[in-house]
Amino acid sequence: DENSNLLAQQLLAQYPVALIDEFQDTDPKQFGILQSIYYGSKAKKAKAGLFLIGDPKQAIYGFRGGDIFAYLNARSGCDHHWLMDTNWRSSADMIAGYNQFFTYKRNESLLKETATQQSTQKSESVFGFGIPYSPVLAGKGLAGEKAQGVDEPVIADSDKALQFIHFTDHENTDDDTNPQGDKVSQGSRPMLANWCANEIVTLLSSRDTEKDASAKVKPKDIAILVRDGAEARDIKHALQQAGLDSVFLSDRANLFHSEQAKQLLGLLKGVLLPENERLFVAALSCGLLGFDANKLHQLQQDEMAYQTLKFAFVDYRTQWQRQGFITMAINLMHKLMDVPQNNKDRCLTNVLHLFEILQAASVRLSQGQELLNWFEQQCHLETNDVEAELRLESDGDLIRLITQHGCKGLEFPYVFIPFACRHKDPLKFGNKSVSYLEYHDRNGDLCLSLDGSKEAKIAMSNEAYAESIRLLYVAITRAERRCYVLCCAFDNYHLSPLGKTLQFLEQESIIKALQTLRKSAEHAIGIREVALECYLDEDSENKASLNQRNNLNDFSNTAVSKFTGKIERDWWLSSFSALSRNIRHAGVSNPDRDTYTSSTQVATLSVTVFNSPELNIDTNAEQICFKLTKGAHTGNLLHDILEKTDFSEPDWQESMEKPLLAYGELNSNHTNTNTGNNGTLFTTDDLIHWLEEVLSAPFITNNKSDNNRNNNSGNNTSKNINNEALGCLADLASNETLRESEFYFPMQGEGTGALANLLTDHRNSAERNNTEPTATSLRYPVMLPSYKKLSGMMHGFIDLIFEYQGKYYLCDYKSSHLGDNFQDYQFDALLDNVEKNYYDLQYLIYSLALHRYLKQTLVDYDVNQHFGGVYYLYLRGLTTDPEHQGAGVYYRKIAEQEINNLDVLFSNKQSNGGA
Repeated sequence: DENSNLLAQQLLAQYPVALIDEFQDTDPKQFGILQSIYYGSKAKKAKAGLFLIGDPKQAIYGFRGGDIFAYLNARSGCDHHWLMDTNWRSSADMIAGYNQFFTYKRNESLLKETATQQSTQKSESVFGFGIPYSPVLAGKGLAGEKAQGVDEPVIADSDKALQFIHFTDHENTDDDTNPQGDKVSQGSRPMLANWCANEIVTLLSSRDTEKDASAKVKPKDIAILVRDGAEARDIKHALQQAGLDSVFLSDRANLFHSEQAKQLLGLLKGVLLPENERLFVAALSCGLLGFDANKLHQLQQDEMAYQTLKFAFVDYRTQWQRQGFITMAINLMHKLMDVPQNNKDRCLTNVLHLFEILQAASVRLSQGQELLNWFEQQCHLETNDVEAELRLESDGDLIRLITQHGCKGLEFPYVFIPFACRHKDPLKFGNKSVSYLEYHDRNGDLCLSLDGSKEAKIAMSNEAYAESIRLLYVAITRAERRCYVLCCAFDNYHLSPLGKTLQFLEQESIIKALQTLRKSAEHAIGIREVALECYLDEDSENKASLNQRNNLNDFSNTAVSKFTGKIERDWWLSSFSALSRNIRHAGVSNPDRDTYTSSTQVATLSVTVFNSPELNIDTNAEQICFKLTKGAHTGNLLHDILEKTDFSEPDWQESMEKPLLAYGELNSNHTNTNTGNNGTLFTTDDLIHWLEEVLSAPFITNNKSDNNRNNNSGNNTSKNINNEALGCLADLASNETLRESEFYFPMQGEGTGALANLLTDHRNSAERNNTEPTATSLRYPVMLPSYKKLSGMMHGFIDLIFEYQGKYYLCDYKSSHLGDNFQDYQFDALLDNVEKNYYDLQYLIYSLALHRYLKQTLVDYDVNQHFGGVYYLYLRGLTTDPEHQGAGVYYRKIAEQEINNLDVLFSNKQSNGGA
């Protein structure tokens, strides 16, 4: 259109001459853009120039969208062609070797003309599609030159530039009775890898005579070029077995799926909770601390050393809580980590990378358990939002492993291509057939076939085979002095890159074809024949078998040890739920949610919010707070949404997506189930409208009035907060809040009788018209299960901790339905609900947890100055309506003496009257 033409003219005026490098990797869209700028009449008048620089023999990125046919189309329309005829990378003999290799012509009588030949091929070049191969000159001297009057020295095949290493299962590879070319199974790939490792050991002990007779070949001079990660793993393992260090330059694995991620997760779990014996032992045996089974057993026999290490873990946890994750992690690494020596560089690289990612995440996930939950989640995801690609472990003097796609543009003195005869079926992706076929017609236009016709399969296969030849070309031409091409008769070897380049016939003997090739350049091309059985490593297998038998003999006289330890029977993991519901040994609690009387009701409830914008029904967003279905699912939904919401800048779509999928039915077709208590249908917009109201409802009092509110806590809340400066959830930035804060603290005190007395006193202070505070005068007398001793750990989750005007508050959300009117959510009703469900016991426990946390984190902590109190927000009652201000808000200021009494009760120490 006119605008695009204008843009093209502006670009032409600004860049009258353009040089496009690596143009063989272009695609039709890119070339079309260049055509619109440089191929018009105005470009000719302006004497503009477009130079397309590229080597079609290196067009190997079809999987990224590169289209060799777009390049060929562009080349055919060019006014002039220039060729580079000199190679300055490789030695003269190396160039002579691959000149012959890529211009090799089979005896035409041996080649069968069939109807399956590629229709788009335009020349007899091995590269096909009219892509020629022009032999290049050597810029580093002439191949095979000799001084006048001096006979040309005889060069052993093992010293020649281009070497073909032929593997066979037979000793006599020249046997004419073996027409199938010595078939070799894919399971033999590790043996080819072992040969590479042995040859590299020999190379590294030799002298680099071309460079300097006294110089040794260095590991970084050697590159092994593979096609995928599976081949790389075979090579990597063989190099490790030979004691050779290497680096995989093309490793694109996910860091969170690495062995070190699993090990570090186990270690950090033990650091966060060393009191848990199972997690502590798992952390010791994770593989990062140097403990094998024997060392761990010895440590457990030494009680002093074992406990010392456990106390060290406690210290690391304290560092984590007070100084941040990275301080703890670095100290732990320096003092305790002992990574395996055979993979030290990779291990340390991954661990440090994980430290970096976890430190970045800890800025928003400040609590240890929250950070570990995120870490564990990342380890189970297929893909991650964070940058988690493995980093290069070292760029030092190491053998290079790299994919053939990744090696383009590089050069190495010595190159190994270990699996040139491995065929990869172009009509399959993994083990499954491709779902559609892509190929080019005779005009070079891209075609798509869904019916899987024979012609389409042949065309697509031929294009893929041609690219595999180009990929082999890229690999071989990376070599400066020597290239090893390993070959054997894998399945369909005649369709492999090497087989296609040398035009192998099916079941043809590879060795005979190679011998014919060698005759064309005997000074540069060598053949070495290897028997696979030489690399079975039978000695190692025999040693392993012998060791296994010896180990069995060592344990023949063992017996189970007798346990003589003492189990602390009164030690238990408790929670608010366990204390209030008489559940002993309940284990780690889940986040506390609202209490409901009917367990069968909870099991059958469903949240009644769904997205139905196309339904023509009357909705009542203002009444959703009262009519939304009662039950645990609704409570969980609201809790999860608020946990994920940034109060000051809510993104409802993000924070509601997963909770609605977990607890709500969003299918608008399910109109029979998506109703409120009275059959009213609600939409997600109604829910958002209400939650906006919840966030904006004022409830946080000015700090100056805290004492006044505490003294009048028995009165209607709305009467106490009129005309005061109030805050709301929307006033809280994310960095002023902690969500779903998990805590543990030790219990080592008197039984539940003392706790019941403390709770009774607390309730008496809240009751109105109570002149003689006694247990019997309470509306709900305290009745706790009778335990003689509180011993173990207290555990729980706090919905919200927030900081406001220098004070810290704990907050809990309640979705309890107390009525269909805001008057039903005034203080008296809330107090009744709190005491009936023992929520006051809950917030006293939570207050102690927050109190101890603040003592650890605030240097100048003072309970009166910093501890603001407790808010229980009954969400259905919160409103911005001034007439009902304070509805749904239950607030208590916890007195300093109460905090101290709680601390004494759970720690079995004498009160000193201070914080």
